[in-house]
Amino acid sequence: IISDINRAADPQDKYSGHLFSDYALLGKDGYPLAVVEAKKASRNAEEGKLQAVEYAINIQKNNPGKDMPFVLYTNGHEIHFWDKERYPPRKVYGFPARDDLERLRFLKNNSGTLSEELINTDISGRPYQIKAIRSVLESIQLKRRKFLLVMATGTGKTRVCVSLLDVLMRTNWDRLLNKYRKKNYLPIINFSTERGNVQTFIREKVLSKINTLVRDNLNLDNNYESAFSYLISEITDNIIEHSGVNRGWLLIQYYPTTEYLDLCIIDNGKTILGSY
Repeated sequence: IISDINRAADPQDKYSGHLFSDYALLGKDGYPLAVVEAKKASRNAEEGKLQAVEYAINIQKNNPGKDMPFVLYTNGHEIHFWDKERYPPRKVYGFPARDDLERLRFLKNNSGTLSEELINTDISGRPYQIKAIRSVLESIQLKRRKFLLVMATGTGKTRVCVSLLDVLMRTNWDRLLNKYRKKNYLPIINFSTERGNVQTFIREKVLSKINTLVRDNLNLDNNYESAFSYLISEITDNIIEHSGVNRGWLLIQYYPTTEYLDLCIIDNGKTILGSY
């Protein structure tokens, strides 16, 4: 990477002159989608932040009209992703694949302005619904990533969600969903819902094995491990108590990559009064 193609003198500062990034992740057109600065495991990943972004700036400067590459910096234990032109750096849990970076680049160049997009009042036309939707859209525009709407029964939660999706689709944000319309569900246990001692013993042994696998592979601390164990037990008990079937399944959902948009809608359910 050459920071100044007309300059032959020795560099005057640490990150000028001829620079060499540790890795460049190339797009289908051969242009770098991202640069990666990799530090030793004994060093702080943050030490590579400015170095990596300098690579990205120089690549764009030497390729007028091209996008600035995304920035990744890591020490092997932590990975940080930075879309410098749009968002602050954030910690991620894996390197994005080329298709993910291509989608993010498309979104950066082709997404509409959410805060100005009209809301379809045929879907959700009540004033408080429009206010809630507009608040989320404006927050996305302000580079925020997490949102919570709390709405009472009968206020139109479903319509609000559909309206949000409608706007995301009209402004190309749904491109992040495309790859995951068909998700991968993997079965991990098929168990009997009968209440005998043998069946209960088998269920508990299998669930204990699942908890052990999760603990050993995800390095969860005690609080997260307890929460996961509780959730698995609750799901299993609900199947036994309420499903009315002889056998139940527990499945896991596999995401083959890291950069995706997943919309989760949680509803209390009118038939479970008092449930939390």
